[in-house]
Order: sequence, then C-alpha cells, then structure tokens
Amino acid sequence: MLSAAAAIIAALSLPMNDLDHSTIKESDFAFLTGSWEAQIWGGTFEEVWSQPAGGTITHMGRLLVEGKTSFIEFSSIERDKEGRWTLYVMLGSPSRGEKKPVPFLLEKAAKGDLTFVNPQNAYPSSIRYQGEGKGTMTATLKGTQNGNDQTDVFNFKRVG
Repeated sequence: MLSAAAAIIAALSLPMNDLDHSTIKESDFAFLTGSWEAQIWGGTFEEVWSQPAGGTITHMGRLLVEGKTSFIEFSSIERDKEGRWTLYVMLGSPSRGEKKPVPFLLEKAAKGDLTFVNPQNAYPSSIRYQGEGKGTMTATLKGTQNGNDQTDVFNFKRVG
C-alpha cells in the first residue's frame, strides 16, 4: 500500500530530468538581469529581473494595456528541496489575496538559453528564455488553453 501511495505522489510531482543541476550556477541566470519590455497581448509587458545573489534571482512582470495594469506576476529562480533549479511563478495579482507559486523545473540549460517545464500546468507548461545579446531577450511560453495548443513569444528589448 505504501508503494502505491509513493507512486501517486511521484506522478503528481515535477518530472526528473537528465540535467545535472549541480553544474548550474546562479551566475548562469545573469543574462536575465535588468529591465525589459515587449509589445504583446495588446499592450506592453514589462519584466524586471534582479541580479542573481544568495542562491536566488527574483522577478516582477506586469502587462500594461492603455495605461492600466491588467496582469501581474512575481517569480523566483531557486533550488527546490532536491537541489534542482526551479522557477516559481505566482500569477494574477499576487500582492492581493492568497496565491501559491507554480513550480517549473529547469529542464535544459545552455549559455543564454534556459527552459523550465511543468507538464501538469496547462498554460504555460514550458517557459524558455533566450538571451540573444545585451539588448534583446526572447521568452517563449507554450502550452494548452481551451483545448488548443498555444505559443506566445515575447521579444524583449532592454530598457533603462
């Protein structure tokens, strides 16, 4: 009976992957650092990433449409209990009301290219950041919404 319970818990948790998380350093996330803007979803999406320090990097994002905030997210990249780098995202208006972070496990990592996944989350189930140079970055979100595959590409430019 205990082994069946363990199997259920394992099936509900984030998948293991072949990436050796012990080789990834917090400095590998440094290309995210700074203030970024992308035109998407009928407005301007702003992201601000902190410098990696103390084992974390933090992030704030918001969508401005016609001068009003229509979406906010807060997130952090840090190691989970198993020592795996994980992106934890809180969506909606996380500063108001109870919100729980959604974990996305780092699945692939190369210089300036990070992919985080959570197959249990419909949209996004995959978040990929690609640092294309000092002034540009692309974030690609993939998943399923309303039964349809969806991909959104944020073409960020560094600001400020």
